[in-house]
Formats: sequence, structure tokens, C-alpha cells
Amino acid sequence: MSHSVHALENEYWKAGILPETGASIAFGRVNSGGAWVDILRPTAPADYGNSSNCSSFIMLPWCNRIGGGRLNFGGKSHQLAVTQDDGTARHGDVRGRCFYGHRGVGDGDPHDARQPNAREHQLAVRLQGRR
Repeated sequence: MSHSVHALENEYWKAGILPETGASIAFGRVNSGGAWVDILRPTAPADYGNSSNCSSFIMLPWCNRIGGGRLNFGGKSHQLAVTQDDGTARHGDVRGRCFYGHRGVGDGDPHDARQPNAREHQLAVRLQGRR
């Protein structure tokens, strides 16, 4: 599978987003005197499909590990998928899901990223700034 990199950038910084890998970060760079300098370890293109090998990844709706994969929230208990090696639910759920983006309408022409394949974890992101 080919993984696309979407660049978010302005004259000062740029970040490479991997939508097919849970919106993981492929690279983060700042402009230093006209030269782009990596501030995050760049991800090798061969690793774009593996969030664990990316520069960074999103840990939503939880971070760290949940023993036995049992999440108690709002008076309800939820069974989460667990890993085989230690039986914990690890580092959230979204890093293994694909994010799809589209242009929205409104001030600053925002972008909107959603997870259409997971109704229980829909996430809207609005990015605005100077042009």
C-alpha cells in the first residue's frame, strides 16, 4: 500500500502528516536562516505504514497502557483490543485508523479531518492561521 504525506506548512515550519497511519507525523521541520532543519526524527518512507516507527503518533482516546483492556468511563465498562505480549490496550485507538481530509468552508478555508469508518471515535480538526 502506498502512503501519502500531506504537508502542513508556512514560512516558519512544516510537518508531514500520514493520514493512512492515524495521522501520524512523518517529519517536523523549522526554517532556520533559509534552511529546513529537522526537529523530529524523519520517518523512513518504508515505515510510513507503521505508526510505531513514525516521528510521532496520536494517542487518542487514551495514552499509555490499560491493564486487561478494561476501560471504565462514565459509569460504563468498555473492553478494548489488547496486545498479545502483555494483555494491555496500548496507546489509544486512532493510530491504526485512516484519517480522511477535505476542505471545509468558512474563515481561513479550514481543513477538516474525520474518521468515517469509526462512528464512536469521530474527530474533527480545524486548522487556521496566517497565509
